[in-house]
Amino acid sequence: MIKYCLIIIICIYPSVTLGGWFGPSTYDECILESMKGVTSDLAARAIMRSCRDKFPQKKPTDSEVPANVIGQLDGRAGMTNYGYFKGNIYNGNKDWTITQITVVLVPKSPDPARSAKEYNVNLSVPPLTNSDFSVSAASGGSSELDWSITKARGYKSR
Repeated sequence: MIKYCLIIIICIYPSVTLGGWFGPSTYDECILESMKGVTSDLAARAIMRSCRDKFPQKKPTDSEVPANVIGQLDGRAGMTNYGYFKGNIYNGNKDWTITQITVVLVPKSPDPARSAKEYNVNLSVPPLTNSDFSVSAASGGSSELDWSITKARGYKSR
């Protein structure tokens, strides 16, 4: 009796193996199932939007990156005449996407009234790529600054 029930279920619901009991269960299954017979680019884009609405991409959770990853961040930066600290960061790591860096700016003058300041800069630097950044930074009237990246946040890309 059970054998006959299984045969009937398999014959009646052949798409179960691809899409689950009640339709697609992933974005890719949704695309494959919905694109059958579609010949229009406009319809294909609408299907892709609809499937993305049903199965949104999950954003990776970022965390503090290990010290060796911070050591692979390199770049050039400096103060502008308009009070911004601007630069370009290269992410030399092949596994981590960087989502935030903490930059410490230290005036080169030994004036005790001027002290180091820390800034968190949100950005997106995938592995082995560059990204520009800028942050509004009060330099205390000095364009002569030393800077360093002391912390970074990101997520493993692979």
